Amino acid sequence: MSFLQVQSVTRNSLFTRLDFRTKLVAIAAITWIAFLWESPITGGTFNFNGFCAYSLRWYKFRLFS
Repeated sequence: MSFLQVQSVTRNSLFTRLDFRTKLVAIAAITWIAFLWESPITGGTFNFNGFCAYSLRWYKFRLFS
């Protein structure tokens, strides 16, 4: 078996400068969006909630202006 080695990247990019916690949050957010995108139930719920929020905003704008 080989020993664990620390590897480095020669080029400097945005992703190499980020802290590991920021990378974990980005991976979690991307994973959540991917599951949301693929699931018709959660996607439909998300779209329905967005539609309701937009409708309520439009209704409040019409009601109080």
